Amino acid sequence: MRAALWVIIIALAVLSRVSGDDRYIAAVAPLVVVALWFAGPRALRGAVALSAVALLGAWFGGVALLVDVLPIVIAALIGWLFARSLLGGREALIARAIAAIDGSAPLADPAVMRYAVRLTRLWAGCQFALGAFGLLCVAHAHWGWPSWALPTPRLFALILPLVVIVLFVSEFALRPLLLPQAPRKPLLAFVRELAQVWPRLIEK
Repeated sequence: MRAALWVIIIALAVLSRVSGDDRYIAAVAPLVVVALWFAGPRALRGAVALSAVALLGAWFGGVALLVDVLPIVIAALIGWLFARSLLGGREALIARAIAAIDGSAPLADPAVMRYAVRLTRLWAGCQFALGAFGLLCVAHAHWGWPSWALPTPRLFALILPLVVIVLFVSEFALRPLLLPQAPRKPLLAFVRELAQVWPRLIEK
């Protein structure tokens, strides 16, 4: 069911891009909420419910507003995934990833644990900052404030994944310098391993 929902979401996004019809991408919003509700951890459901309320409010503003708000909601949810792992004595999300991919032994090194916590904070802060910037873009496009020039919300929807990719690849490239004791592996192999363990990481 989860896989089918994500396939439908991707298909609608592609169809919207090809046809230029915002109604297809607008249909993604409720599907994203449903997918995150069932695929995400129960502890995330409060954030998913708040996201649903935000998307519902945007829907009353029209299809264009709903489409423009969707990337902001996704960025905020991803930021919350990272941020919540730093609360309440939980293990930082990056630390969980290290343990899942390379075993728990590297985390015995205080330098590795500090790096994991700081990188988790960086990802959380980056996602929240992107969400705030996207909100400014939407406010400027739909209500004319702030008065200074900002990218359109549709351009922001392209900037968002590009920034995420740049941050991910840059950290991977700098890791041998910042954390020389970390195991080295090809980027594609690391991405494949991370994709395999990711569902388990967010269930805690």
